[in-house]
Amino acid sequence: MDQQLIPMTHDKDLHSTTLGKTIPAGDATGMSAVVTTVTHQGPVIVTECIGKVYAEDEVDHNDWVIKGEPQTEVNIACPATVELTCATTVNRIPDLLQAPAGFYTSEKMAPSQYRTYPLHYYVK
Repeated sequence: MDQQLIPMTHDKDLHSTTLGKTIPAGDATGMSAVVTTVTHQGPVIVTECIGKVYAEDEVDHNDWVIKGEPQTEVNIACPATVELTCATTVNRIPDLLQAPAGFYTSEKMAPSQYRTYPLHYYVK
């Protein structure tokens, strides 16, 4: 696995209501993380995740390309990124409560699941 972290900038001053300030042109507005994973079976997976302050004309989007036969492309404009991220975090709470004490990383846990019932139903 290889990871590259690439700073993102903007050519004009960029106001962020979340940060409560204006980011001067040329200053970092976020970053792109490009990860290349080579599997034991041979396929290579290249992923990029960009986290930055958006300009007025920019929107969040997910673009997936699966190369092969047939090639498949999925493009999602304006996904509910905040809600999806928060849902994944909240759905992990039962796993965290049941994890051993100490520093326990997520790759040691079962895959994250969508929880349909109140979270206390998933704690043993």
